[in-house]
Amino acid sequence: MRSGRVPDEREQRGPPDPRQRFEKIYTAHYPDILAYLRRRTVSSDDAADALAETFTAAWRRLADIPDGHAARLRLYGARKRLARELDTAGFDLTRYGSRAIALTKLTEGKTC
Repeated sequence: MRSGRVPDEREQRGPPDPRQRFEKIYTAHYPDILAYLRRRTVSSDDAADALAETFTAAWRRLADIPDGHAARLRLYGARKRLARELDTAGFDLTRYGSRAIALTKLTEGKTC
């Protein structure tokens, strides 16, 4: 026997599509995350690389990312963890760009 209860919108749609959820998180938070990274890197290319790494990590751990404003906090945290990993591997996000520029100047005109 049917109860006559109408399922709410979430029940009718089923679980959220991971791609749509990721796109929603990305669209909502990438400007703030990119601005944060631009302040902490030497070049816009370094900031773009760090942004890509941050959202790649977010995609891999999408199920762990909360909704709303808490998602932004999780993304900042992911960025900090990635920066720590790079630091322990000998990279410094704020110096990486200047190192690449120095290396380019040293090898300018030389062929490998």
